[in-house]
Amino acid sequence: MPGSVHDARIFNLSPLSTKLRDGTLFRPESIVQIEGSAVPLMIIGNPAYPLLPNLMRPLIGRGNLNREKTLYNYKLSATRMTVEKAFGRLKGRWRLLLKENEHEITNLRSIVQTCCTWHNICEASNVAYPQALDEVVELDGPMEQIRRQQPTASGERIRDSLVRYFQNM
Repeated sequence: MPGSVHDARIFNLSPLSTKLRDGTLFRPESIVQIEGSAVPLMIIGNPAYPLLPNLMRPLIGRGNLNREKTLYNYKLSATRMTVEKAFGRLKGRWRLLLKENEHEITNLRSIVQTCCTWHNICEASNVAYPQALDEVVELDGPMEQIRRQQPTASGERIRDSLVRYFQNM
């Protein structure tokens, strides 16, 4: 999709969204019990994404959240920033991922997979990563207007269990 299309719209139209919504993305045996809820493997998103059992997003209400919910948001944000930085490093190392790709669309999956593989090889082999590259890679650009979507009840239950779990750590 064109770069101007919001991430949440791309997500809603993607096969990933369908698999998350129907619970077929992850194997069922990967579920763990946390604070009385069956918690599956999950993806962490920003507030633009829907709350689903396997797609967690932060609680909205900065300044109005209690300590436990603030801690939940902090843990989620810290995890998401780790992923954002990893993508930033990937794009910094393989600059062709920063711009409009001029390759045949049928080759894009192979190109991205190759960049990821080589990046992982470089990281595992401690190949130097020039920190100056981070200065030109926007890790988390300004978010467009937040899409308010109804959270699922099971997503809320799992999020509430994670809030309690982080409090007890």
